[in-house]
Amino acid sequence: TDATDRIWNLAFAEDFLAAGSEDGKVRIYTRPLFQLHTTLTDATDRILTLAVRDNFLAAGGGDGKVRLYTLPDFKLHTTLTYATEEGHEVRALAIREDFLAAGGNDLMVRTYTRPDF
Repeated sequence: TDATDRIWNLAFAEDFLAAGSEDGKVRIYTRPLFQLHTTLTDATDRILTLAVRDNFLAAGGGDGKVRLYTLPDFKLHTTLTYATEEGHEVRALAIREDFLAAGGNDLMVRTYTRPDF
């Protein structure tokens, strides 16, 4: 891998593998050889959870935000604020066609529907 710090999570899609790490980056490896395709660097803290569904890759982490990237171009689509209090991290994500759920270390689950994302 090209990671420079701990890998916290992985998410598979049909044609790529995403790896979220301590350094706040999401590295995208394309199949079939899993070569580094691109690195997403928008987060300001570690990436603790990833989810992939249809046209979106979601990344959540230590900065209390969920970033949604469009696929297949991996462009930042929107940033959702999960928590504004310092220390509240996004620890879990799930995506359906028109629904996103995020859970964190503040013992809450927050839901978002389109057009929020």
